[in-house]
Amino acid sequence: MSRILVLVVSDSQTEVRVLSEIVREQSGGEAVVVGSAGRGEQALSRALSLRPHVILVNVDPAKAGDLEIISRLRGLFVDVGIIALSAQDNADLGEDARIGGADRTVAQSRVSTALAAAIREAGRLARTRQRMADQSTLEHAP
Repeated sequence: MSRILVLVVSDSQTEVRVLSEIVREQSGGEAVVVGSAGRGEQALSRALSLRPHVILVNVDPAKAGDLEIISRLRGLFVDVGIIALSAQDNADLGEDARIGGADRTVAQSRVSTALAAAIREAGRLARTRQRMADQSTLEHAP
């Protein structure tokens, strides 16, 4: 199986370094962080250029647009897993992120134990969506 390529969307370089280390350690090399981006247009641009399999989005409810970026990413990519990371274990925030297009949400308090499994699952969901889209395209081809 090929490696799962991960993009981290966060304004904090410290958070990017920590998440990269956790991904490397937890996944046993199955996943690798290939880049990072700040919020907004930079996240969209980096996702388009890097074509990751999974995107981790740090969601801060105090910052306008964090949930919107998930919706915009989902609109661009059916074949990418999206995981919302939140500082709080907030059910409403998690539900809002899922409605916006996130496959999974992980509270930052659980990142060190739950992130690799969430990445694997988001990657599987993304591959399934892509197969369904490909099948639909074949069925509707002239």
